[in-house]
Amino acid sequence: MTTSHLNGLLAEEGGGGGGGGDEEPRGGQQHREMAVDCPGELGSRTLPVRRSAQLERIRQHQEDLRRRREEEGRQLDLNASLRLRKLSQHPHIGIDNPTFLQDSHTSQQLPLGSQHTHALLELEELLLSLKQVRGCLSDQQSQNDVELVLALLNKSDFQSALKIHNAVATSMHRPSPPYPHTHQALQLAMEVTPG
Repeated sequence: MTTSHLNGLLAEEGGGGGGGGDEEPRGGQQHREMAVDCPGELGSRTLPVRRSAQLERIRQHQEDLRRRREEEGRQLDLNASLRLRKLSQHPHIGIDNPTFLQDSHTSQQLPLGSQHTHALLELEELLLSLKQVRGCLSDQQSQNDVELVLALLNKSDFQSALKIHNAVATSMHRPSPPYPHTHQALQLAMEVTPG
């Protein structure tokens, strides 16, 4: 007797044996062959669970990546808008020194003859101005403040500092060689230099 398996069905060939009826499929059931180490119910149960867990992890990872991209995009938009605002503003080049800016504006506005006159601080003028201010003030705190300033003006250290200030101010406002001495200096310079 020979037993063969075709398409999962068990079939017997041969004759003469009386015990062959036990090996036939009973009640029309089909026999399914499977590997010994993998029973039928185990493979069908764990595979979908494993796949669904993997799919869930993949979805979660994709969602995290999408969130990161959106956040980076928002950060880039914020940075880009800040950069654009800074680029649209006209930045100052260099350091602005108000002393030189003030001198350049006054020298352009004043005629040549009045460039060299600079108001020096005289001690007598300061004292007179302070006494006039004291007469206009009515509250005691302001009166006390004016008295303190008057005491400061009468000290010899302050008077010597004021003299030094006036000397420096006078020397700073002297004309240096680049300043023209006449009104036609620019025209004369243009005639002399090849242009």
